[in-house]
Amino acid sequence: MAMTARRVGLTVATLMLAFTPLFAVAKTASLLDLWKGHAHFRQVGTIEWTDAPGQHSEIGTWYAVRGKAWYAFSRAYLNTPNPTCPGDNTRVVVRESKNHGKTWSKPTSIVDPGASPAGDGCAILDGSSFYDLPTRTWHMLAQCMALSNAGGWSLCHYSRANESPTGRFTADPANPVVRGGQLWSRICAGENKACPVSTHDEGTPYIIEKRNGKFIVTFHGVGPGDKTGFRGVAETRDFKIWTTSGGDLPGDAIFSAKDCSAWLPGCVGTGAVSTISTPDYRFMIGEIMTKSLACQINQSWNFEIYRTRRNSWPRAGTGKWEKLVGPPIIKSSMPDDATPCPVSYAHFVTDDSGIYLIYEDWAPRRAFLKRRVLRLFQDGPPISEAQNRAHLANKTRVVSRKRQR
Repeated sequence: MAMTARRVGLTVATLMLAFTPLFAVAKTASLLDLWKGHAHFRQVGTIEWTDAPGQHSEIGTWYAVRGKAWYAFSRAYLNTPNPTCPGDNTRVVVRESKNHGKTWSKPTSIVDPGASPAGDGCAILDGSSFYDLPTRTWHMLAQCMALSNAGGWSLCHYSRANESPTGRFTADPANPVVRGGQLWSRICAGENKACPVSTHDEGTPYIIEKRNGKFIVTFHGVGPGDKTGFRGVAETRDFKIWTTSGGDLPGDAIFSAKDCSAWLPGCVGTGAVSTISTPDYRFMIGEIMTKSLACQINQSWNFEIYRTRRNSWPRAGTGKWEKLVGPPIIKSSMPDDATPCPVSYAHFVTDDSGIYLIYEDWAPRRAFLKRRVLRLFQDGPPISEAQNRAHLANKTRVVSRKRQR
């Protein structure tokens, strides 16, 4: 998520993904179809996971796809926290689905706190995972926190030389590969920049692609007083040496409060994002909020889809980001002003069957969590859950009458 990680209790009951059958025939749809008003996201299911021994509150999930397998990477809180960790004390676990998210494996712990010589003694969370086919290696870049929260949030790198990520990852001996403020101090240095040089807390990284041997990574940053949020971009070949300018990199923030002020009065910027690239555009779904990147009560916190041309990254505030017309693509289904971050961690998931959105939707006071699964359809306007239930009930009656005959 954005600047800080939240520890919350969560109790869920099953490993099954409860899909809502749909009476419309699915057609492959693109985000360009969505932009033209010819496609719509529609909920097709929910995900619920049971807690595994030794851990709880498996949340903050990000996703990756390899072939026909979906992988869900989550932070999981340790049942016996380290007393030298005043905040989060989390490992990373992964689950696998081989049927488009209908059912999931049990969680496998892939990285535990203290895996690195330094940087991750307390927490590893809010990351991005990428399979590099030429080297047959999985890379994971995640926020990390050292013992006693020393140094604030940094970025740590882990890898696994295997076609499957369901096993132990090896910590990069250079961890933390990005210390808090390391990249932002370079991006924001100089005149007429969209972000102040004091921007810090590189977080919620997203590995977009590998191009010409370089990984393209975006990440958020937090402005002075934790009141504003920025998005930046950098390139790296090895997750140790980073380039922040030159080529199509703007050498500046790519998104700031100026880019969303017309979308949401009082917008302070963006936090976590997920990205799909097409030959012409980069589409992002991102957190858009008021007040702060930290979760607060009485705060507007939604998700919007926006895009920019793929040929170059825009500088923040230059009007190069275009929002999908209409209301926010994701809002809380159980709105409550006293619930911080009521929706969170929206991620695109794409495979040979289409484009999906998965996000976390919290009940008031975070009493329970619904992981909602949406799919993009090209077959008309959204169909409500009430319409689905009515259709299914009618279909059951018809089948019953046929059997009686």
